[in-house]
Amino acid sequence: MLSTNAAFLDFGSVYKVDNQTLRITGLQSQKVHLKLYDILGKEVFKTSFNGKIKNDIRLPDLKYAAYIVDIFTEKRKVSKKIIIE
Repeated sequence: MLSTNAAFLDFGSVYKVDNQTLRITGLQSQKVHLKLYDILGKEVFKTSFNGKIKNDIRLPDLKYAAYIVDIFTEKRKVSKKIIIE
């Protein structure tokens, strides 16, 4: 679960559906790059995709901890914290 239920971004929101799925909304027709870092700053996952209204990103098996999600589009970069429980 996120530290807040949904983190609202300029383009929509990002939130955890479950411990293996991250949902990002409102990115239609944009090239998106996503990187996930552990709390020490080590990159643990990255992916790129063409944005849609609803994007479900399958996460790898992660330990219980806090992580930083960096989302890059052509126009902006947003960082959010998620907590895997």
